[in-house]
Order: sequence, then C-alpha cells, then structure tokens
Amino acid sequence: MQEVTCTDVRLDNLRDCYFPQPGATKTAVLYGDSYGMAWSPAVKAALADSEYNLQILTMAQCPAARVSVTGSGGQAFPQCDAHQA
Repeated sequence: MQEVTCTDVRLDNLRDCYFPQPGATKTAVLYGDSYGMAWSPAVKAALADSEYNLQILTMAQCPAARVSVTGSGGQAFPQCDAHQA
C-alpha cells in the first residue's frame, strides 16, 4: 500500500487526506504550503484519539495567505489561486 503524503490536495484526492476519528464530531483543517505539509505528521499525531477528524488541504508553494503567487521558476501559478478558493 502506498503511503498518502497529501501534497497538492485536489478534489480527486481530497478523501485520501481526510483522517477520521471514531465518534469525532469536529474537524480540524490543516491548510497551507510545504510548511503545512511538514507539520502534518505532528498535527495528525496530536489529534489521534481525540474528538477531531483531520482534513489536510495543502499544496506545494501555495501559502495559506490569499495572495497570488508565482511558481518557483517565476512562471504564473493559477493552480494556487484555484486551491485557495
């Protein structure tokens, strides 16, 4: 089985990045770029056996701030705008 890394979360892999807890009634969301990805193992561990499900919504080079960004090579990065929306 391939490990789910939840990089570049999109509609087609959104469910793979949802981590339910039995009986949980609340959902925490981890949103951001590679910083969010780096924190995901710790957040996932912290919420284990809690009343929170976890939904990860991360995308490389796409910060949580609602600003237009360019890709690492300086090219347009409209996928980030769509992800933020």
